[in-house]
Amino acid sequence: MNGKHFNFNRIIGGALAPIAVFLLFSSTALSQVAVKGETVWTMTGEPISNGVVLINNGKIEAVGTAAQVRIPANYRVVSAKVVTPGLIDAHTVIGLNGYLNQPHDQMALDGGASIQPELRAIDAYNAEEKLIEWVRQFGVTTIHTGHQPSALVSGQTMIAKTTGKNVDEATIVPTSMIAVTIGNAANAGQGRSPGTRAKQASMLRSELIKAQENAKKAEPPTDLKSV
Repeated sequence: MNGKHFNFNRIIGGALAPIAVFLLFSSTALSQVAVKGETVWTMTGEPISNGVVLINNGKIEAVGTAAQVRIPANYRVVSAKVVTPGLIDAHTVIGLNGYLNQPHDQMALDGGASIQPELRAIDAYNAEEKLIEWVRQFGVTTIHTGHQPSALVSGQTMIAKTTGKNVDEATIVPTSMIAVTIGNAANAGQGRSPGTRAKQASMLRSELIKAQENAKKAEPPTDLKSV
């Protein structure tokens, strides 16, 4: 990774003394840092023993052994047992659902309708939710979060960093996927549709056909070269 720049939030250090402790830096916390690790894991290849990671203004600028990477005199030095890239939680609802587990902080599922693809995760995301801070302490730096299962089409998902004071600072991809659930969990119950898997398939098929028809009616994009 020498000579390349990577997002600083993907580096975490761990374990001072015998207890594993993850260290996570944000680009605003320290501008120039050298992380010395007894073992440094990278995305490829074998781990580096007695390694060094240099971070400059939120970007990784060098990774290698202590003999290969010179630490500038003005860099703050942090030592750790283990240094790894940040972890990614590929499926979660944190930021929409909160740690209190009370109705006022559970925003990942709207029971108003079975199909609501227009519901945006970024409109409900709370960057100050304590669960985000909690998972960050375990080295999770990126999350794929949004509307949860239990509705046929519950809404959109997003990809976010676990740093950032607000949704604008945290968001990486504002709309990642549409959350769809097929099976018993998607049945509305209490006599409402869908009540069976056949009805689920029928409702989805109807919406997809509508989308195809709308796509055919849509005007083709303007070719700017011909204007």
